[in-house]
Amino acid sequence: YNANIFTQAVALSKRQAAILWGDKFGIVSRYLSIIIQALIYGSVFYQLPLTSAGGYGRGGALFSAIIQNSLVAQAALPAAFYGRRVLQKQKSYAMYHPASLHVAQILTDIPITLLQVTLFS
Repeated sequence: YNANIFTQAVALSKRQAAILWGDKFGIVSRYLSIIIQALIYGSVFYQLPLTSAGGYGRGGALFSAIIQNSLVAQAALPAAFYGRRVLQKQKSYAMYHPASLHVAQILTDIPITLLQVTLFS
């Protein structure tokens, strides 16, 4: 490899951001569905009693919030498997190190995931 891992990660982060920015419909539809699901979950668990009778409902609210965020994260798996063939070709051509690609994917997914969790909260 001609460049160090940091330089490769920066270049791949720019490429990954451009790929994500090119799929505006996917991003907008994901955020809209999260907002709709947050409103539905919020209406189900709205005004729980402050006594011990509301404890079970609060546990359900926390569990459903964790499950919802986990299921949203599972939706990103096909995209990760789709990029494996490209990664194998780039590795065979000695273009990019696989670790730098994974670091770039993580760096570009962090702001998107933070916004998703914030919208759902």
